[in-house]
Amino acid sequence: MKKIAVIDIGSNSVRLVIARITYPSTIEIIDEIKETIRLGVNSDNKNNIPLSKIDLLVSTLNIFKGLCDKLQVTEIIAVATEAIRRAPNKEIILKKIYLITGINVRILSGDEEAYYDFLGIKNSMPYKTGLILDIGGCSSEFIYMNDNELVEKVSIPFGALGLTEMFNLQNTASPEQKYALEQFLINIYKEISWLKNINFQYLIGIGGSFRCLGNIHRNNLTSKTNVLHNYKISSKDVDLIYLNLINKSLEDKKQIKGLTKERADIFLASIAEISTLIQYCDIKEVIFSTNGLREGLINEYMVQYCIN
Repeated sequence: MKKIAVIDIGSNSVRLVIARITYPSTIEIIDEIKETIRLGVNSDNKNNIPLSKIDLLVSTLNIFKGLCDKLQVTEIIAVATEAIRRAPNKEIILKKIYLITGINVRILSGDEEAYYDFLGIKNSMPYKTGLILDIGGCSSEFIYMNDNELVEKVSIPFGALGLTEMFNLQNTASPEQKYALEQFLINIYKEISWLKNINFQYLIGIGGSFRCLGNIHRNNLTSKTNVLHNYKISSKDVDLIYLNLINKSLEDKKQIKGLTKERADIFLASIAEISTLIQYCDIKEVIFSTNGLREGLINEYMVQYCIN
């Protein structure tokens, strides 16, 4: 038996997953922790992450390390995504993390992030062909999976945090804001040439924004109690939720069942990205995956562990 930990340093939150591996290939998640830090906001005009955020990150990782030590974790796999990827002071951040916590952090490229997203859902869903979208705080990954193979992947440097700041979407959105946001997104989608060339039947969603969307639907638009992984909703219901949110204040959004209070201020940007993509690609259904990058990293480790 072996215990490993995966730490995902995202632009919005930092997550720890601890898994128990028993020979030859059984994985059991034994603990999960999330801390919302929002490394992707309050950067300077050069995208440097401020010292206050760095200190909060290091303190959080030190707590994670303590838990890993207590649970006798034998290996920690730590990765960082767009907020640190784009920061000019990233080397300073990585050195400080290692000096204080002993954790080595690998910065993933956008392509690597998309690849691990693909690995995370490849063997966990009955759907073998489709469009996968992972909306992060400062980036979004688009993946075309065909017959359980990765065919196309691209990462764009826009996510829920960046879009929220760019279009001032924390509260209600005027018709002008909505139009400007959607046109901006459409122009981004046009740059991904293969999006329009493939007839996608459904969109597979990864990440906190999709989890909130699925939970809003489960709490407000259906009496079903299905688990979220592999849960499916129509594109019409996505648009219904989107249009219902446009005129809601931040305080009103915090009262919506299924929408976490810590994500309420950035959720409008996320669902706009989802709804606009659905319309652009004429997608009929959205399917939710609770697996993603972290599970992809675990799966890669498992392959190497079983071989060795």
